[in-house]
Amino acid sequence: MKKVSWHKSSPELLDSIRALLTERYPTLHVYVEGVVVIRGTFPVLHGGRELDRYQVEILFPGSYPDSVPVVFETGGRIPHHADWHVFPRLGNACLFVSEDRWAAWPRGATFDQFLEGPVRNYFLSQTHYSLTGRWPEGWEPRSHDLEGVLEAYHELVGTLDRQEVLRFMWVVSHDVVKGHWPCPCGSGEKIRRCHRDRIRELRARVPADLVRLRFRQFQGLEYRTRDAYFG
Repeated sequence: MKKVSWHKSSPELLDSIRALLTERYPTLHVYVEGVVVIRGTFPVLHGGRELDRYQVEILFPGSYPDSVPVVFETGGRIPHHADWHVFPRLGNACLFVSEDRWAAWPRGATFDQFLEGPVRNYFLSQTHYSLTGRWPEGWEPRSHDLEGVLEAYHELVGTLDRQEVLRFMWVVSHDVVKGHWPCPCGSGEKIRRCHRDRIRELRARVPADLVRLRFRQFQGLEYRTRDAYFG
């Protein structure tokens, strides 16, 4: 059975987005073209004043709000290059890596929080970079590709040790974590007596299937595998 798109199953959600744009972003407009798209200009506000304005298109996936809207800068100001944190092939903005979603726009957050959080921060940093040649302090984008993902896991786990990060990922990637397993921190204690709470927190923030995918990807970067962990 074909899944009904969010704007048909939850028309009140689409109405709330329209109302938000009318009230606070009058230069952005909703179009329903099989999928829901927003087009127009996005104002970059800082300190109560408008610093810049970008022409944008925001595409809503059919599984919104579980999935993140895709943002495009359509005025030709931002090069389609990874150094500018744009995916070169499709041209969409890299607002954050998937693992950062819990901090940037957690599940349950509203669309206005999406615009005022990751979207605003992305375009504000682009404006700052275009004027100064550097990213704003504290808003430096993550590294490209898997290195940026790994940076997110370093922060989530709370260590700069890559091997320890991978061990935590291997544990969190399981649908069931057993308390008698050795703690991935390397203390020699069992999980139930060591970092049980941190592992629970990681499992609540990042879906296990995503961690499994990342673990397989990182295995190609010369990190330890399961056999090295338990060997």
